[in-house]
Amino acid sequence: MSAIGSGRDGSRLRFALNGEVGYGQPSGATFSEGSVMSGAVGIPISIVSGSRARDEMRIVPFVTPGFGFGGRRGESSASGTALMLGGGVGIYNRSNSVAFSFGFQHVAVQDAGTQIGLALVLGGR
Repeated sequence: MSAIGSGRDGSRLRFALNGEVGYGQPSGATFSEGSVMSGAVGIPISIVSGSRARDEMRIVPFVTPGFGFGGRRGESSASGTALMLGGGVGIYNRSNSVAFSFGFQHVAVQDAGTQIGLALVLGGR
């Protein structure tokens, strides 16, 4: 975390680390035998505004550069890696248990679409 501006109530630039791992053994007409594995790591970077009262809404923009990998084992083994870019905005109030987030994730591979997501959190902080 790094302060932007002066004083205790200045805005903050925050850095974090996230990661995901997945494994599966699918079956079906398009995949005969074997397993699949995937993973991703990213560094979310956000700006949290300061100088706000506890009961005021906060709007937090974020961007997440990342790296992903995947592989398939079996009859037709293959693997690959890709750069990823995500981002969005979160809206929350520190004195309320409701939060909202909108985001996107793009994986830099040929013909890949951008994923878009919405999240509504009720009862958690």
